[in-house]
Amino acid sequence: MSRLYYKIWADAIQRYWKHHPKQPWKLNVFLMMTWMHTLNAFIVALWLKYFDILVIPILACFIHKPQIYQNFRLA
Repeated sequence: MSRLYYKIWADAIQRYWKHHPKQPWKLNVFLMMTWMHTLNAFIVALWLKYFDILVIPILACFIHKPQIYQNFRLA
């Protein structure tokens, strides 16, 4: 797994050097890779939620909030 991670980072740095040789690359590559990994983790979490494999309390709170109000009755 560490070699795959290294290849992804090395490929991102080399591509950035190729297309933008005069610009500073460290922050831009870091932000791009962070955004890609965050998006990937969010997509995986949504698929796990969709197939009811993993229950994520924060998503259940935001997605099913109207059901809370429907169950609430005024006496």
